[in-house]
Amino acid sequence: MDVRPDAYFTNLLQDGVILEDHSEREPQNEFGFTYANQHAQVFTQASQTPTQKGSTRLTIQLSINKFCGCLAGIEAKHKSGTNEEDKVYEANKSYKELHGGSFQFEHRWNILKYQPKWHVDVEKKKLKKNKTWIVLSSSTPELVDLRECDATFVDFERPIGILTDIEEEQKKMSNKKMDIIQQLHVQEQERHQLDKERLREEQERNAIKKEMLCMKQFEEEERIMLLDTSALPHGSAFHYPSVSRMLTAKVAHLSKGEKALSKFNLQETRRNAVSKEIIEHTPTTLVPNSGQSNSVVWLLNAHGFTIKSAWDSIREVKSSVTWWKVVWFKAHIPRWAIIQWLAFLGRLATKDRLQNWGMVPNTSCILCNASLESHLHLFFMCPYSSYILGQLLRICGYRRGLISLDHEIRWASQHKTGNGLQQSLYKMVLAASLYHIWLERNKRVFQGSQRDALSFVSVVKTDIRSCLSLWRKVKRSATNQRLCAMWNIFEAIFSTV
Repeated sequence: MDVRPDAYFTNLLQDGVILEDHSEREPQNEFGFTYANQHAQVFTQASQTPTQKGSTRLTIQLSINKFCGCLAGIEAKHKSGTNEEDKVYEANKSYKELHGGSFQFEHRWNILKYQPKWHVDVEKKKLKKNKTWIVLSSSTPELVDLRECDATFVDFERPIGILTDIEEEQKKMSNKKMDIIQQLHVQEQERHQLDKERLREEQERNAIKKEMLCMKQFEEEERIMLLDTSALPHGSAFHYPSVSRMLTAKVAHLSKGEKALSKFNLQETRRNAVSKEIIEHTPTTLVPNSGQSNSVVWLLNAHGFTIKSAWDSIREVKSSVTWWKVVWFKAHIPRWAIIQWLAFLGRLATKDRLQNWGMVPNTSCILCNASLESHLHLFFMCPYSSYILGQLLRICGYRRGLISLDHEIRWASQHKTGNGLQQSLYKMVLAASLYHIWLERNKRVFQGSQRDALSFVSVVKTDIRSCLSLWRKVKRSATNQRLCAMWNIFEAIFSTV
């Protein structure tokens, strides 16, 4: 490719000249004009109008300017280890990303970048960053002499008002930021001050509570020391004197001076008043001897203090009941045993007891609607409950009529205290009857549902059979085999030996 037309064209681009018909002008001695006259057909054979030629020039000029902008951006990064070719490659890549196409005039750019006019123009653009240039000529003449292509500029200083306004605006923004920071600092200090005040108030409240607890402790100790133990039970009569002697030892320390009183963490005047009152109310027989050392002795046990001896000294000891083996036998069911135990003690919430508390107006038995609901009637003087127990005991080989729970307890305590199958089966029948009768009563009261006696007996039999089927290693005997046959229990419960 001939490079001289490109060189001539790039010179025209650099000078900003619009192409015109140069046939009427005399060619100059410069290389560009001489070459243009010699190759006039190169510029005229396309038959382009001056407007089309100017548009082509502007397109090329715009593309070169965009490429120069991309190259300037690459050079501004100052990447180390890159040469000129790397920068041009990166500029082409950036041009393609920004403008959606490749740079098509790189061959013209390679010629243009070595021209002196290009370097002069670059220097002028650098000066424009610091100075303002104004072109004196407001319009471009129709024909511009290529030898006088440099425009005339006048250098003015930057207007003072613009910089002053920017500086004032920045100063205002800085002052506003400082005001906000100061306000936040003041708010933070106020918050810390409030936290300190709340902490101080909390400490004062805790100190008051602690002082009140100490005063209550002194009052309780004074009550114990002045307590008359003659009317107390035997164990308590031994316990309180030992506690009183311990308190007397504390009084002895209180009487030694203000140094020992400081341990109670009370105010000075109150400590003196309380200690003086305790010393005055201490019996003379309990005043410690200053010549001897004090010691604490547990008198209820020769081997020293134990939890058992302390519990035995304060609890009320009663004799054991005769029916405890009927309730708490080896194969008992816990939920059945709890209801059975409360029923034996008469502590279930039957309607006669609730009426005494003023809680229910109607006290009739909900199972038979004939009598007052009480422990005596519900277990087993009620026809409904008596039928249930009679049917279950008949399977075990016993016959019962209308009997009370007290009679049944006395009979069971005398005859059914063992752990064999027959004795355990009877106790399970009694416990299951009490539990399910109380459960049926509660369902009728609170849920409004009820079951007839036959279905009730069937449910109880199923529960007892399920519990007995889990037994193993039961002694094989005629009585036990008969009971298993009557309750439909598999013989797997018997031992194989």
